[in-house]
Amino acid sequence: MENIYKWCSCWKLAICPDKSAIIDLSNKNLSSLPRITYAGIPLTWSESLKYLGIQFAKNNQNGCILRNLRSKALKKINGIKILGYKRNGPRTKHLITIANNSILSLFYYSCPIVNKFSETHLKSCNVIQTTTLRIALGVPIWTPNIILSKLAGQKIMSVKIRRLAIQFFIKQIATHPFSPLIHTNDESNLQLVEKDAESLRVTFHNLNCIPDHVITLPVLPHSNPNLCEIFLKDFRFQSKEIPVSIIATSFTECIQSFFPNHSIIATDGSKSHCYTSIAGLSNIQQFSYRIHPLNSVLTANVLAICQALDELAVPEKDTLILSDSYSALSSLKNITFHSPKVIQRLASKIHVRKSMNQNISLLWVPGHARIFWNEKADSLAKQITDSTSFIKWIASEDIISNLKRQPIQITHDNYRKSKYQAMIGNVPDIITISKWTGNRVQDRLIARIISKTIITGLLHRFNLHPDPLCIVCNENNDISHILLKCKKYASFRAILWNKLNIFEPNITYDILLSHVFTDKKNLTICIQALKYFDIS
Repeated sequence: MENIYKWCSCWKLAICPDKSAIIDLSNKNLSSLPRITYAGIPLTWSESLKYLGIQFAKNNQNGCILRNLRSKALKKINGIKILGYKRNGPRTKHLITIANNSILSLFYYSCPIVNKFSETHLKSCNVIQTTTLRIALGVPIWTPNIILSKLAGQKIMSVKIRRLAIQFFIKQIATHPFSPLIHTNDESNLQLVEKDAESLRVTFHNLNCIPDHVITLPVLPHSNPNLCEIFLKDFRFQSKEIPVSIIATSFTECIQSFFPNHSIIATDGSKSHCYTSIAGLSNIQQFSYRIHPLNSVLTANVLAICQALDELAVPEKDTLILSDSYSALSSLKNITFHSPKVIQRLASKIHVRKSMNQNISLLWVPGHARIFWNEKADSLAKQITDSTSFIKWIASEDIISNLKRQPIQITHDNYRKSKYQAMIGNVPDIITISKWTGNRVQDRLIARIISKTIITGLLHRFNLHPDPLCIVCNENNDISHILLKCKKYASFRAILWNKLNIFEPNITYDILLSHVFTDKKNLTICIQALKYFDIS
């Protein structure tokens, strides 16, 4: 508890001992409960604990946790039903946002626990997601899950839960040695159950790196925004109004007037489809390295400054570091405890130099403005080959950004591999379509047309329609038949085809949708014409 008290004091976290308790989940009966204090105040003992929205007790099982979460979700789903069934109620995009923030977030918030569920339990979580999306989109129960995810632009819940759990553990690695999942300062690995440890191993293997490569918090983090001088808009050459032709001259005058005795270092980070690299140079020497390709340009520029301080800084002289990354220098100038770990690493390095009576100043220079120092550093960063030395640093924030893109890609891949791709083609999601529609009724109508759920044949199976066949053509009376083939609507079809600039006599449903969703004008024409096809 003393270590916790020191940690909280270091990070300026306020804990009220009167509202805290120690959870007893052991099956052993203690003859007497030990007296444990925090900041001199005794902590009470409790038989249950609420953590990440879940109540833990001695007899808690995953099935019980799932039932409690599902019970909470179903109550909120009923609220979505009330909103969604109103003819002129909230738009579909707003209902999806409400669903994400009030229902699905119950599972996302407790992802480090929910991800340990069995596959059966995780599928039950997916059912809650699909139920919610059906209500939000206003489509029938028989709408395929793949089309639901495509229309809503949503990731599969079980996949996202696993991804969020991995993100949580990667954040713990990056906050070493302050992470509560690392029991001692000598222990470099997280204390994880085997299922989580295996998921983490697979993730790092797929990223072609190991946890030791992740940039972590410095042992003594610093969040002082006045750590060093950072010049972003202080000089004439930094103004956007000044012509490019005189920036170089103005820069030279600035150096001669304000930094005549400083050792100048120029740094740059570069990212292409092949490499991510850093470079730096001074009057004496220079360097260039490849870094992990997942690193962002921001990370590359900050790492370039860190490496320049290690390799190029002259101890006995004040140093002026040039960078064309405004975002990197701005992040350092506005540093907080929540800043990226690489920014905190840089702040720690500058603090060490400052403690040795060496002044570090950072100066932003416009990129591609014919400033020799910047152009040379930029050229070095781009002259990278496979033989260039490789530094294995990787920022946790960039790993997480990469992981966030994967689940939605899985949704797109599942749709592309399914039979529905050939049936309805590459349709936009409802968030995009809602920019062109005017109300909830149109949102719901378009969702049903895309998903082909206006199907009287299916309605007949559920005793909701007297006949599954078209009374004119004697064919299965679904939406594609009504819009493309039914003889009853031939005249209206010809008018609609003319307005949509469709000249082929026989087209498929996916081609029709591709014309409809070309722009807002075509979509409006289609919606207005649907009433003539008895669709509303």
